[in-house]
Amino acid sequence: MTTGENERPNVFTCEISGTGKVRDGRAIMKVVMPSGETIEFETNAEFNLDGFFTDAIAAIEKARKKMRELTAADYYVSDMEEMFVAIRSANVRGKLWPVEIALLGIKDGDEYVWSSPIYPALSWPRQIIDLSEIDLRDSPPATDVARETLERISRASGKWCHAEDPQHTKKLLDRLLDEANLGFTSDEAVIPVDVEWGRDGAAAGGRVREYLVTHPALLDPVEQVQRLSRAWAAGYS
Repeated sequence: MTTGENERPNVFTCEISGTGKVRDGRAIMKVVMPSGETIEFETNAEFNLDGFFTDAIAAIEKARKKMRELTAADYYVSDMEEMFVAIRSANVRGKLWPVEIALLGIKDGDEYVWSSPIYPALSWPRQIIDLSEIDLRDSPPATDVARETLERISRASGKWCHAEDPQHTKKLLDRLLDEANLGFTSDEAVIPVDVEWGRDGAAAGGRVREYLVTHPALLDPVEQVQRLSRAWAAGYS
């Protein structure tokens, strides 16, 4: 099998088999790459052979592109002093599903921001793609984003991150991380941004809350974590 229109031909052997799952009348197949990585894809509705291999190649190329995007992020910064999280969601029949996440870490006065849209996992409602406020068609899959998210949270010195609404954020974060089977729950990993720490904690928490009231929440997760960072600075700087 070869992939990449503008690349040197890359010939390799892979195994294609069924998963036993069906979505919207399309069988869900899987490709096992030489590295052992498994990539799932949907067949065409007619299940003709030419279209079948075209779908498989497209799935492989899409996975390779997404992995390049993920590994392009910086991995060298650790021991973040503070970290903030915000998640955009889509509402499907009264239930919220994560569609975009952003994290902002602070170290030595510098800010490090990472964000990613989230392509719905196979077990999630298909309607998420249509109801999302952002285009998800070329987004990294939920499992990849989940692993990347946990990797980044682990770089916080306290292994937690701040959110404006911890309970709401925990539900969305757990829904995302569950897809990667990482055995992680956010019970102690997400804490309020106005948490009162230290001797000046009560006054600092009050300054954080005052900033949040005078600067309304933002829909864009990147802008939201930047807002939370500024609120934290207003309280504790």
